[in-house]
Amino acid sequence: MNKSHTTPDRARKNRNSLSAIVTLAFIVATTCTAGEIRPYTHSKVLDEPVIFGEGFVSTELPEFATTFSPDGTEVFFNRMPADRSRIEMLVSRFVDGSWTEAEALPFSGTYRDVDPFVSGDGSRLYFSSDRPDDDGQEAGDWNTWYVERDGSGWGEPVRLGSEVNSEAAEIFVSLTDSGTLVFRRSSDDARDIYTAERKGEGFASPQPIPGLGLEDPGNPLIARDGSFLIVASSVEGRSGDLFISFRQGNQWTPARNLGESVNSVYADFAPGLSPDGKYLFFTSERPGLVAETVEGRRPGDIYQVELRALRGITWPD
Repeated sequence: MNKSHTTPDRARKNRNSLSAIVTLAFIVATTCTAGEIRPYTHSKVLDEPVIFGEGFVSTELPEFATTFSPDGTEVFFNRMPADRSRIEMLVSRFVDGSWTEAEALPFSGTYRDVDPFVSGDGSRLYFSSDRPDDDGQEAGDWNTWYVERDGSGWGEPVRLGSEVNSEAAEIFVSLTDSGTLVFRRSSDDARDIYTAERKGEGFASPQPIPGLGLEDPGNPLIARDGSFLIVASSVEGRSGDLFISFRQGNQWTPARNLGESVNSVYADFAPGLSPDGKYLFFTSERPGLVAETVEGRRPGDIYQVELRALRGITWPD
C-alpha cells in the first residue's frame, strides 16, 4: 500500500496556493469592509436619479438636505410632517446592511433647525436655525450654528460669531476641508452666496461670490476641495433647478444648469455630496413615493445620482 508523499516542490506549490488564497481572502474582506463603510455606493453607474433610503430616509413625508458622516454610516437630514408645521433634523444609521429608522437629534425639534452639514473630519455638524441665543437674539432670525461631537453624541448648539452671522438671514452652510465656509445671506435688498475664509478659531469677514449669473441663488454646496459649487436657483416656468460653477484660480465660472440628468419641471434643491465626492444627493418634489400634491406641493424625496455621469457637464482634470 502506497503512502502519500509531499515533495519540496509540491510543498512550495501548496504554500503558494495558500498564500494566494489568503491574499484573495484579504482582498475580498477589504472590499466588503469598503462596501460596509460606504453604504451609499451602487454597483452600477447611476446616470439617472434614484430615490435614496426608501422607507427609512425618503418616506411619504417631506424630506430635504442630506449630509453624511465621514465613513458614510450616518446620514443626517430634515423631515417635516405632511402639513409642514414643524421641522426636525434626523439621523439614520447604516447597521447590519440597512438604514435604521430615523431619530431626531436631541437638540432639534423645538425650533426650526435645517440644512445640516458635517465637517470633513466629522467633528462638527453645522446647521441653520431660527433659535434664540444667549445674547438676546429672539427666535425667528436665521443664523449659522454648530454642535461638536461629544463621545458618540453631540454637544449643545453654538452660534457662530458676528463675523458670519448678521442682521440678515444666513442659511444653508457648507465647508471645504481647508475651512472655507459658504452660505447664503439674504435681506430685503439682496440674496447672495458668500464665502468666509478660516481665520484662527473663527472666520474672516464674508465676501460675496461674483459672476455666478443667477438672480436668486440659494442652497450653496461647495466641494470639499473647493473646486466646484452647486447652487439652486429659480428658473422661469419651473420651480427651481440645480446649477454648477467651477473654480478657476480666484474666479468662478458662470453657473451652468445641471440639465435633465438631475433637474425636472418640479422643484429640485438642497444638494449634498457623499463623503467620497462620487454621488450627488438632492431633494426633488417630482412624483416619487407620493404622486399627489399635499396642500399644493408634493412632499419631496431625497434622490441620488453619480456626479460624473451627468450628461453635458465637462469636468476639469
